[in-house]
Amino acid sequence: TYHCFRAAERRLAPGPELRHLVAIASILARIGVAGYTGYCASKAGILGLVRAGAVELAPRGVQVNAVCPGAVHTGMTAAAD
Repeated sequence: TYHCFRAAERRLAPGPELRHLVAIASILARIGVAGYTGYCASKAGILGLVRAGAVELAPRGVQVNAVCPGAVHTGMTAAAD
């Protein structure tokens, strides 16, 4: 995510319009779930990256946000059922 943001940042068109970078984290970035420690930690790291990126890039007219979707039925979540 860090490298994708940096690559996108270099390619953002200059101008007065607000530009956006959006990362996808997870609700598990905000809550802990047994058995998903690494996943929770990695998604929480994305939120830290977004917070720091927002502060760093705001003066250049770039808004940085994250979305934190809830559970989606996938192979990973089906294994937890």
